Amino acid sequence: MAQVPLAPVAGTFVWNELVSRDLDAAKNFYTAVLGWQYQGMDMGNLGTYWLIMAGGAMAGGLMNMPPDAPKKVPSHWMPYVAVPDADAAFEKCGTAAIFPPFDVPNVGRMFALADPSGAMLSLMRPSAGTRNGTPALESTMPGHFMWNELATTDPEKAGKFLCDLIGWKPSKMPPDAGLEYTLFNVAGKAVGGMSALGKPHWGDLTPHWMGYVAVKDLAAVHQAAQLAGAKVVVPPTHVPKTGRFITVIDPSGAAISFMQPEN
Repeated sequence: MAQVPLAPVAGTFVWNELVSRDLDAAKNFYTAVLGWQYQGMDMGNLGTYWLIMAGGAMAGGLMNMPPDAPKKVPSHWMPYVAVPDADAAFEKCGTAAIFPPFDVPNVGRMFALADPSGAMLSLMRPSAGTRNGTPALESTMPGHFMWNELATTDPEKAGKFLCDLIGWKPSKMPPDAGLEYTLFNVAGKAVGGMSALGKPHWGDLTPHWMGYVAVKDLAAVHQAAQLAGAKVVVPPTHVPKTGRFITVIDPSGAAISFMQPEN
């Protein structure tokens, strides 16, 4: 998470991070499927933090699950949302906070929380004059995250909690979209979404945030993901005016989606 120009807009996603119980398996999987490369950063007692590189630019990060994490916490992708004041957000979220805010030099001040359904999310006040991650997470640059979506067993409670905390304005997808889906908006623009987590294809997966990574050729990625050991839980699916996507569980147990955007 090195310095790059531009300041993020409060409420927007600025970083995606895999917290994994099998980091080697995860790294090998994403290299095979997406061609990701990695740059290691020494984090002292926390070990090595791996920056994801795609197309010559940072696309996110990977780290080992902390040794003191409860055994019930699975591998998961953790998105980061920009806030103007991490300490104020921490006080506002109360017992939902997992740990208090802390500083990362030249990156920002941050903390993690779990919403009422248990999905984990990080809030961060980026360092002055910097933006962390790609210039915009809605980028369709291959190998980069273009969308973040909450899959939850309680959309009503989780959605209200997050909107009150972050300032998102919720809106429903139009009826002709053919699915129940909530958009989270900032200044009239959708920055993320929320759907219900249910059977059968999700199995025993708990509520989580999932990122969508842009790809050039979904068919090729679908085949590569299967060959690399992923479990496909949503087969190739078309979203009108958006693109085609698949959702998989990677070999370390984390859910992720790959999308080929429409031109």
